[in-house]
This record gives sequence, C-alpha cells and structure tokens, in this order.
Amino acid sequence: MKLPGCKKTGTLLYEGIVGLFILGSFLAVMMNTWHSWQVSIRENRIELNQEREFLNELRQKL
Repeated sequence: MKLPGCKKTGTLLYEGIVGLFILGSFLAVMMNTWHSWQVSIRENRIELNQEREFLNELRQKL
C-alpha cells in the first residue's frame, strides 16, 4: 500500500503572506524609530532655542 503524496498547493501563498507580515513588521519598526528620532531632534532644537534666548537676555542685562 502506497502512502498518499504530500500536496504542496497554496504553500507559495502562505509564504507570501508570512513574508508580507514580516516585511510590514520591519517597516513599522523602522517608521517608529524614525519618528522617535525626529521627535528627539525637535525637542533638542526647542531646548537649544530656549537656552539661546536665555543667554541673549543675560548678555543684554550685562
């Protein structure tokens, strides 16, 4: 008696879905990292501008 052969129908579809899921997860992490980086740059700019204004006020008082 011969065992039934393994049918490989739809495996490419499953591999494609898994690949898209992995790629989407990777892109989501990259976008989150980029957004966090942009926010930190913006906060540093605001902090530097505040320090610059404070130093200019001190300079004018002296």
